[in-house]
Amino acid sequence: MNFSENIFQYLNKRKFSNGLVINLHGKNYNLNRIELTRKILFDKKVVHIGCADHLPLIEEKMIESTWLHGEMDKVTKQLIGLDINKEAISFIRKKGIENVHFMDVISDDLIDEVKNEAWDYLFLGELVEHVNDPVLFLKAISEKFGNNAEYVVLTVPNAFRFANFKLACGGKELINSDHRYWFTPYTIAKVLTEAGMGVTEYFMIDAFSSKKLLQRLRRRFFPMLSDTIVMVAKLKNG
Repeated sequence: MNFSENIFQYLNKRKFSNGLVINLHGKNYNLNRIELTRKILFDKKVVHIGCADHLPLIEEKMIESTWLHGEMDKVTKQLIGLDINKEAISFIRKKGIENVHFMDVISDDLIDEVKNEAWDYLFLGELVEHVNDPVLFLKAISEKFGNNAEYVVLTVPNAFRFANFKLACGGKELINSDHRYWFTPYTIAKVLTEAGMGVTEYFMIDAFSSKKLLQRLRRRFFPMLSDTIVMVAKLKNG
């Protein structure tokens, strides 16, 4: 899916509207988060920021083939993972997986394994909604990695997801208690643009596939009600 040239005028502050209506449509793959990630990153050189996941869940996800870093490792040409969770990185390395490293991607210097290579993509999965200032965070990412990587792929929770509407009708909200934000395609594109990146395309996906007919029809005909937004952008705009 892509934004029209007119919408980029608003993203780049050349136009303003306090009632902008955006047509959110276009080709969308009927894939889950892991399937789409593997499709985008196939045979690419990738730096995976926030690679570890929550420590209590890692081993179970490894067994179920739902640990994202492990699934990416099956299809990428070259992969390196960075994460601020030292305990989780230690656990993963004890499992014999050596392409993960402890690093604070904001305050630490780039490790040689990243600095000495040219990378196709940075991948930030389910990360931006956890930081206090997404624009400053992504701007720092762009400045630090901009000479070593070409594109960034990030995934964020979709404010339009069907479960949100369903629960809201009953006066309820279901959320990860560490999340600061929900996003829409336009708002995450705006955050990326403000951080100096150039949006190229986006996808609406669910975290997991379902064989239930109603869910498959919903994904096909109403992709904007999906769980997750996947946004692809140039690391440096222009």
